[in-house]
Amino acid sequence: MNRFGALLCFLPLCFCITVRATEYHGSVGQHEASFVLKWQNDGRVTGSYFFSSQKGQIRTIVGSNYEEGKLYLEEHAGQSLIAKCYLQKSLTGGNVVWEGEMQTADGRYPVRFSRQRVSKPPSVSPAPTKELSDEDFAKRIPSEVTWSNFPKAAQTAAVPYSFHSARTMRAKVETCQSGTDYLTLGLRIGLSENGDWSKTRFNGPLVTFRINRALPIPSEELIGDEISLNLDAAGNLLAMNLLGIGVTHVRKSRDSENREVKVLVENDDFAALFDETVSEENRRKAIERIPSFSFLPDKIALLNEDSDMLMFFRVLQLTRDFGVVVQTMDTGPGILELESLTLDAPSDPNPWIAVGEWSKWGPLPGAQRADE
Repeated sequence: MNRFGALLCFLPLCFCITVRATEYHGSVGQHEASFVLKWQNDGRVTGSYFFSSQKGQIRTIVGSNYEEGKLYLEEHAGQSLIAKCYLQKSLTGGNVVWEGEMQTADGRYPVRFSRQRVSKPPSVSPAPTKELSDEDFAKRIPSEVTWSNFPKAAQTAAVPYSFHSARTMRAKVETCQSGTDYLTLGLRIGLSENGDWSKTRFNGPLVTFRINRALPIPSEELIGDEISLNLDAAGNLLAMNLLGIGVTHVRKSRDSENREVKVLVENDDFAALFDETVSEENRRKAIERIPSFSFLPDKIALLNEDSDMLMFFRVLQLTRDFGVVVQTMDTGPGILELESLTLDAPSDPNPWIAVGEWSKWGPLPGAQRADE
């Protein structure tokens, strides 16, 4: 996944969440600052920071280490989002450095903080009960998984971001094949050391997964990707976060009231869309390089209002009970607005409507909504 992708990691076992607290020192703009970040093994990050000149004012931050080496943080005041940070990690000398930008209503400020590297593993909070190692738990996972029936697909029911009584594991996509009514994946299970995803080795068992839904994802966009799997205590697969997507267009299905979606697959070309130094022409060229496909999801999470947004960033989630879900992200950026840029869909007798023009394609049928 790329920088806006699947922040989308599921919660691990509810009785054993590994938390690592780390102190950093650096600056925000011209001001010296200290940070404390708590890293959970599902990718979520919580913490706080303060300016050296205002030690009595502690600022709370939350976010996601959604991809190795990338970090997204938010600062809230009450219910209002007041700052967003996009950071990347580097190893400089004997230090671990996070560096990027903070965006506020007052402007953009460089952010940089670091800590010394340590050779020993970070301390973790003790688990109340002993958890199976990834290697032992992986033995419970069936070698073949097929999803054909989705009992909650037609129900008006919310789709959870994560399944709290489940375990999260990583997998690497080794094969991908799609047909008119199916998608099959070869998933190599990742085995981590003591729940530390940064030390995951993809040498576990191979799982052949099939979902009987039309999902024409370009195979080259999945093969080699690392994804999150959500499993119950018996090793049965409950859900997976497959791709980060940008929803650009919506239209009514030919066969029902449900809506189809047209999406872009998030990849490295998305970086150009957020770079103020990139010209409009180069932004458009970047968009033209991004792979696109369309499909009919069982559940969709989109806003019920018109907007000026070019696209909505979502996660393509597959769930055992709900089917194919265009899911929101529980943290992180979700929309992109470019004032002078539009995306034109190919001409079609059943026309595509830009995602920001909700009044032309909404409302979604109640049973198709993912976020009721």
